[in-house]
Amino acid sequence: MPDKGNLTSLVLQQSGITLTMTADQVTLKIADFTFCISGSGSSLQSLRSARYRDFLCSDRNPDIRINLGDSFRDISDISLPDEESVFDSGTVWRLYESPHSVSLVLRSPVGGPLPYRVAVFNRDLTSGEIVSIAGSDAETEDRSQYDPLEFPLSEVLMVYLLSMGKGLMIHACGISDNGRGLLFPGNSTDGKTTIAMQWRGSAKVLNDDRIILRPSARGFLMYGTPWHGDLSDVSAEGVVLESVNFLRHGDVNVSTKAAGAKAVSMLLRRSFLPLWSSSGMEFSLDLCRKLENSVPFHELHFVPDERIVDYIRCRN
Repeated sequence: MPDKGNLTSLVLQQSGITLTMTADQVTLKIADFTFCISGSGSSLQSLRSARYRDFLCSDRNPDIRINLGDSFRDISDISLPDEESVFDSGTVWRLYESPHSVSLVLRSPVGGPLPYRVAVFNRDLTSGEIVSIAGSDAETEDRSQYDPLEFPLSEVLMVYLLSMGKGLMIHACGISDNGRGLLFPGNSTDGKTTIAMQWRGSAKVLNDDRIILRPSARGFLMYGTPWHGDLSDVSAEGVVLESVNFLRHGDVNVSTKAAGAKAVSMLLRRSFLPLWSSSGMEFSLDLCRKLENSVPFHELHFVPDERIVDYIRCRN
């Protein structure tokens, strides 16, 4: 059986991946992970846009190296046998694992069965390559608008990385209020962007939709990500998490404490979970339990106006 990572510029080995790197590159630091992404200038253009600007860095020792294939590849060059598939979203992506590699196949709901992109990484996700597929929708896209960390690749890659004992990504708004980390988890329509709008004049919005939590010697750190919701404010800042506030719409501002199994379950249901990995799921559950034991959890019913800011500050 041919190795699924048999690409011309990518050699999968048990010890890692050897990459043929190109001259141009962008380095990003997201949640204290450093990504070095190499490719042609046009394919990197979006990584220098406003969304990623606060995450640009000059770190010379990246945690993850990603090479962008500059030419379109035939899907027949990439062997992804069904028996190695570990998760299928049913719509836009499928995840594969082998003893030495992790691969993500991206499909468009309107583009038919042919994938438009394939990403292949070594098992510890320290290096990999993203390849665009010949004959797919990728051939007609504007490369200057191409985001190498597009959805769902960014989400799956980050969740996979975090599940290796490193943290958790939450569907939440994150606020740094003079260095105090306030987390507002919520499902769609619960008010994550709405509450971010109330804080943006007096505090820093880290992100209104995706926040990463990581354990540290100082406690749990909360980081912004580039992948925002309706509000484009983002920040790479990491702050110590001080409270978790599950959002609810209300007629008045009311906060009640949440604790125990119910609180842990509420956080899990608003987390991006590694559903393909039993060990990753166990780690995520354990992390939520540790969070519930470390910082106060609240259910927050709020009115969508500026009074919620003073309410939270006085409560804390």
